[in-house]
Amino acid sequence: MCDLLIFLQVAVTKAIDGAEAEVASFSTGYFGEAALIDKSPRAANVKARGPLQCLCIGREGFEEVLGPLQSIIDEDRWRRERLAAERLRGQEAEGLAGLSRNDFKLKACVSSNETSELVRATHLATGGAYTLRGSSKSRAEASGMAPRLVAEAALLAELGAASPFVPLALGQWHDATHLYSLFKLRVVADLQQLLDAEGPLTEAEACFYGASVALGLAHLHATERLALRSLAPDALALDEQGRVVILDLRFAARPEGGALGDMCGAGLYLAPEQVAQLGHSTEVDYWALGVLLFQMVSGSVPWVDEAEDADSVPETDLYHRIATHRFGGVATAKLGLSAALGELINGLLHPDPAQRLGCGAAPLTAHRWFEGLDVAALLRGAVEPPSRPCDWCRRAEAAIASGPPAENLLSAPAPAGDAAWSNAFGSAAES
Repeated sequence: MCDLLIFLQVAVTKAIDGAEAEVASFSTGYFGEAALIDKSPRAANVKARGPLQCLCIGREGFEEVLGPLQSIIDEDRWRRERLAAERLRGQEAEGLAGLSRNDFKLKACVSSNETSELVRATHLATGGAYTLRGSSKSRAEASGMAPRLVAEAALLAELGAASPFVPLALGQWHDATHLYSLFKLRVVADLQQLLDAEGPLTEAEACFYGASVALGLAHLHATERLALRSLAPDALALDEQGRVVILDLRFAARPEGGALGDMCGAGLYLAPEQVAQLGHSTEVDYWALGVLLFQMVSGSVPWVDEAEDADSVPETDLYHRIATHRFGGVATAKLGLSAALGELINGLLHPDPAQRLGCGAAPLTAHRWFEGLDVAALLRGAVEPPSRPCDWCRRAEAAIASGPPAENLLSAPAPAGDAAWSNAFGSAAES
């Protein structure tokens, strides 16, 4: 007998009253452990909903490599039960048990992408302010993003530790038209909106945001074993104080077995190994951070000339520029940037992932460009955001607070089919 460890979306079905019915679904984890422990017969079917990576291993081989199987399963079950209990207590403490869209008054859309909107919402029963992400089921299907959104929900549910830069979702549910994730945050905009409104950041301002993102990435890589793969200004949310958080995990994945093979994320931020489809891991996030730092202080990305419009550069040309980039090829001095920042950006944009800054034993925030920042205090939330972004975010918060409700938000039509795939997303609620 063997155990199968699964890494993508599957459905679990059982025979009930003579008919096969779906009883569960999941996107990370394992099954078949009972057969390894006590040779129990198969009690259900597990069906792939897409490409599936499996590992087949016998009990003897499993325990030789990983240790006693029962202890590992008990520890994992305890971890999952503890997380579920902690989330339930958090919901109950917030008065949020049994979530529904109708429990909230919608105030304003603060950021959006092809499938989803981040919406400021007030809980009617408690008056608490939240950020609600609503993802249209019909748009998810049309864009091919439905599997990504379900996988993201599973990852959000499994995040085991809170970080100031990667907040946990308080709850997730779905109704006839949307998928919802709720966060105890007052998001006012995304970073791209700030850059559009205020222009390039100073080095001191960029240092605060660069360190915040670096710490968020370190948390995802080390604690959650995740590659983010969606780092871009429009995917980074800003709260009312001007602090940055990572909420978009649509493309996040665990590089189990060494490498990820799919090409996803914003084209301007793809690393050479992604463009070449050679397989990639968490190193691509530090490449994207190098692009982000350059954009924050210059208003553009290294692959687009000043006279060019990034949207008008053909995709093939863009990927050629990324693939042929050489170490040290980003000319930062002509922009008036400090030598330390130029060194950091070029180190992050090293074409060789093994030599890329941030990918070694030393934390990226140990680089000399961050010397003036108290990183330990930043982790505690004890560092005030720079005044210019902070003031802009406070003005945005005031406008949201004083504005009228916008109940027409999150009003996309229901999908044409039954959208059975969405049953794996949190709990069901009435529209």
